[in-house]
Amino acid sequence: MKAISSFFLIGFLVTSCYKYEEGPRISLLSRKARICNEWRLGTYLDNGTDKTNLDETTTLTIEKDGTYSISTVKSELGQLQSTFSHGTWVFQNGQGQIIMTGSQTGATPVTYDILELRNSQLQLRKKVVGIYYTYIYQGK
Repeated sequence: MKAISSFFLIGFLVTSCYKYEEGPRISLLSRKARICNEWRLGTYLDNGTDKTNLDETTTLTIEKDGTYSISTVKSELGQLQSTFSHGTWVFQNGQGQIIMTGSQTGATPVTYDILELRNSQLQLRKKVVGIYYTYIYQGK
């Protein structure tokens, strides 16, 4: 009887609601181990419309020490232009969200819903004044 109860409990846990909309359903790695990576932006969606700029390369690096950095390199009129920002990050709201706060004085924290968190893919979404911005990153 104990074995049957254990079987049903495991089945319930596996099929219950998932932390991230796009997965994974189960992972042997912790969420921190999966999110700490160097990510390259593959797709950028503005309310579901693909707005990816192919002339731009954005890299998001998330470190285990609670810091992050974002760099963007793009070509404008034959010249390479780059931007860089950094700050701190924490998981929030039952780990279904991540909050990133820039290092500049008075920076407003930005909350992202984590839609997918795998070793090789990260999907983040933020809502600003009724508009959803989705960022789909590939692991390096």
